Amino acid sequence: MKFIGAADIHITDRCPTNRKGDYFGQIMNKFEFILKTAMKTDSKVIVVAGDFFNSAKVKYEVTNRVLSLVQKYNDVRILAVPGQHDLHYHTGGLKNTPLGILETAKAVEILKPDSITEINGVTFMGCGWNEKPSVEADVLLMHLMITKKGELWSGQTNYSTAHAILRKYPWAKCILSGDNHAPHVLRLQNKKLQINCGAVPRSTKSQIGFQPRVHLIDSDDWTSKSIKIPCLPAEDVFDFNKIAVTELKDEAKKEAEAKIAEFISMLPKNQVDKPNFKTILSSVIAHANPKQDVRDIINNIMETI
Repeated sequence: MKFIGAADIHITDRCPTNRKGDYFGQIMNKFEFILKTAMKTDSKVIVVAGDFFNSAKVKYEVTNRVLSLVQKYNDVRILAVPGQHDLHYHTGGLKNTPLGILETAKAVEILKPDSITEINGVTFMGCGWNEKPSVEADVLLMHLMITKKGELWSGQTNYSTAHAILRKYPWAKCILSGDNHAPHVLRLQNKKLQINCGAVPRSTKSQIGFQPRVHLIDSDDWTSKSIKIPCLPAEDVFDFNKIAVTELKDEAKKEAEAKIAEFISMLPKNQVDKPNFKTILSSVIAHANPKQDVRDIINNIMETI
């Protein structure tokens, strides 16, 4: 059978800081594309590796729109696991959450770490945020930080590599993961697959050149094909003026922090020699060398202390 793998859809009506336009509408267009793509497969199955929604507190209107869209494509079967964004305060339980409502409405099936779902002879099981498998299946769906080779940033902890997760669960023929927004695919010589699906929306400036995608998985030989999700040009959805202003503010903040750190390093370390407030202020004035009118204001205030 062939089925669609996706993750980190992050459905919300709240527009990120660096975006402009109808952000919610654009996410819904991408989600509908995923549903249409699944309709073309023999199984009409989508698996979603967590963070279906961006928050456990999205508006009822958002949940209703998603539910209506899923019902429009009612031949599609959606299997999912919860990510931390689907849960209240990033803890377990789907009670009173948008994803929980979709499950109650039978629009989405939540895979569990201790049970198996079989479709066309292929077995599926899933581990949401902070869950571990207790049964074995052909397809393991996980919301877990998995990278292709190593850490994504210096000092990163609490992640696994694609090779390591395949070694940890050797019974899985395909492990699909979410949480890491950068997609990757690893296929070993023994035909074992590890697919990190990647994010669907482009919400931060680091994703300006990012191409969202879903993955078409074929269980006959455990191969996959990346399918690009259509999206608008970056200049139509990103507010580059706001991004530029933010970058200038960040640079100014770093410069100010560096000057403060430099000044603090000049102060005496010995408790006995530490200056009082007036001495510190005098040192600041000498270091900053402000204009005379600023010096006059400071001197007037100092005379009242």
